[in-house]
Amino acid sequence: LTIDVFTDSSYAWELLNNSTSLLQWGYFRTKDDFERSPSTPNTNTDILYPLARIYSALRKQAIFSSFTKERGKRFAKEICIRFRHRSDLGWAIEDPAVQTIGDYASTAAEIHYTEVKKLARNEIIWRNSKRHDL
Repeated sequence: LTIDVFTDSSYAWELLNNSTSLLQWGYFRTKDDFERSPSTPNTNTDILYPLARIYSALRKQAIFSSFTKERGKRFAKEICIRFRHRSDLGWAIEDPAVQTIGDYASTAAEIHYTEVKKLARNEIIWRNSKRHDL
């Protein structure tokens, strides 16, 4: 099984290509534990944490399945997860389907950023109102 995950971001690509960190981040039981860890980057934790959990679980499954046999067959021979930069697509970047995916990713990133700003602003307003209630 080969899973290719593409990104436009060089920063995200560098984070994801550090398989040691990605495995360690995947072992956190909760997102709160993940976010509190000094080893965790403070960006896109809504995306990075579930991705790390999935990566960690798949790697664990691959290791487990290499030792487990059912009726003489292995459960899985190999799980390969590759994190690639969009530039790896070469000429295919011009493909309308690839451009559409890029547009969706950009829109999702903008929505995420806007929502996080709203949540932070609402949290500040809420905290300030609690101070006045005292």
